[in-house]
Amino acid sequence: MRQYAIIITPAAENDLQQAFSYIATELLEPQTAVNLCDRIEQEILKLCTMPNRHAPYKKEPWFSRGVRFFPVGNFLIFYITRKSDCTVHVLRVMYGGRNVEKQL
Repeated sequence: MRQYAIIITPAAENDLQQAFSYIATELLEPQTAVNLCDRIEQEILKLCTMPNRHAPYKKEPWFSRGVRFFPVGNFLIFYITRKSDCTVHVLRVMYGGRNVEKQL
């Protein structure tokens, strides 16, 4: 089975940092923030095998670009797979209640 390298884009890294900061400082739940970020990172790392198991994002222009997504709790992870160099690029990590199209 082919192993894919995981690349987390600066935008996705920023998304994770903002989610952590909001939960830890605004909601005053630092342990919840740590647990959530750990869970998201663990699920992202699972993309190294069979990354195309998650559904494509059906709306354009993202569908034609091969963007896929999956939920982790109340968050959605958006990514693309590049078979040419065996990489998975995590594009965004968004709270599911936000306007996804505007954020993508």
